[in-house]
Amino acid sequence: MMKMKLIAFAQEPILDTESLMAGLGISRKEANDLLWDLFEKEYIDLIPVLNEEKIKPFLANE
Repeated sequence: MMKMKLIAFAQEPILDTESLMAGLGISRKEANDLLWDLFEKEYIDLIPVLNEEKIKPFLANE
């Protein structure tokens, strides 16, 4: 029996400036313009996602 490696599956695709730049091969300005256009047409909501790993050092200092 042949072993197969599972492909990682993201539950929610990431749609941000960096992913658009990498996926479409466009500049940062073009990616941001595309995101704002999608927001203005109400296709996406531009609510940032909190990265808990990045805030852990700040929480430890409290």
